[in-house]
Amino acid sequence: NLKGRSFLTLLDFTSDEIRYLLDVARQVKVEKRAGTPTVRFAGKTLAIVFEKRSTRTRTAFETSFGEEGGHAVFLSKDDIHLGVKEDLKDTARVLGRMFDAIAFRGFKQETVDVLAQWSGVPVY
Repeated sequence: NLKGRSFLTLLDFTSDEIRYLLDVARQVKVEKRAGTPTVRFAGKTLAIVFEKRSTRTRTAFETSFGEEGGHAVFLSKDDIHLGVKEDLKDTARVLGRMFDAIAFRGFKQETVDVLAQWSGVPVY
């Protein structure tokens, strides 16, 4: 069961788990093309935290999470002063209290590891 697990590195997953994730991704694409409504993330919130910009990654997370019934909130490094004015551990704890998961795009593996360790919610 992958529920509640962070996705920090491929090394954290078995080959069977990776195959399962790819199968789920294929199924989601099939449902989308068929126009089958799904609400896998109804009532869930996702913090999208970016240190570096990306049009495709941001729009993919926001669009797909919303289409599945969830609510995504984008936070750039300038919005939350990630690790600058506020301690990264404190930021992780706050995000963990307010969101069901965190999607992170940044420069250092250490940052995503701290978010996962201190937030208490899955980090991707």
